[in-house]
Amino acid sequence: MTPTQLYQKLIQRGNNPAIIWYDQTERIELSGKVTANHIAKIANFLTYDLNITPTDTVYIHLPNHWKTTLWTLATLICGCQLRIVADLNSVDLLPDDVIVTNQPEQIFIHFPHIRTVAVNLHALSFAWNSELPPEIYDGIAEIIGQADTLLVTTETTDPNWQNTFICNKSSNSAVSTLALMTTQLELQTAIHLSLTILANAQTLLLINNANLPLPRILETEKGKLYPVKAVSQE
Repeated sequence: MTPTQLYQKLIQRGNNPAIIWYDQTERIELSGKVTANHIAKIANFLTYDLNITPTDTVYIHLPNHWKTTLWTLATLICGCQLRIVADLNSVDLLPDDVIVTNQPEQIFIHFPHIRTVAVNLHALSFAWNSELPPEIYDGIAEIIGQADTLLVTTETTDPNWQNTFICNKSSNSAVSTLALMTTQLELQTAIHLSLTILANAQTLLLINNANLPLPRILETEKGKLYPVKAVSQE
């Protein structure tokens, strides 16, 4: 399955839930259609406003979050190279690279000449929560005006990510909702598993606080926790 095919599968879900997010203060539910609309807007922004090309690299410098899943899939649809990083000091950035981050001030200090996109992780945000330097793009405000249908025709050829979109017919495939404890997973592992769950037409349930009542959430959402032990075996 390609990234664009996954996007199309999300559209086909219509109003059925694709992503459910829990943290200490909120529960967020995104239908397949709404998830696809967000992804289309991001991909259109990256392609037509940032002029992303297949030779460019986009660094996702975000925590485990439902918005991280959206920006990752949109980036793959754009056809460029994708890198998930926790520490940008460990990578060699090139002038044409792009950083997507929730820490724009810190990035601007260390990498002032790199294209940077600031993403406010608050669910109801319409922009960054303060004034940004003119060199930094507001990753929420900029995508609001984008078309909510995909205008991009290229997608990634990176073999490291192509395997993510092969539907995983495992023992979990019969479960309609699979949960990930984001606090227990490395970011890149969480992204791979999130995209695999969505590719299998399952609802992705992200739980971002270890103190939440997990059994009650799973019962409410009729979900099953993805076995952490299985992560290391895949």
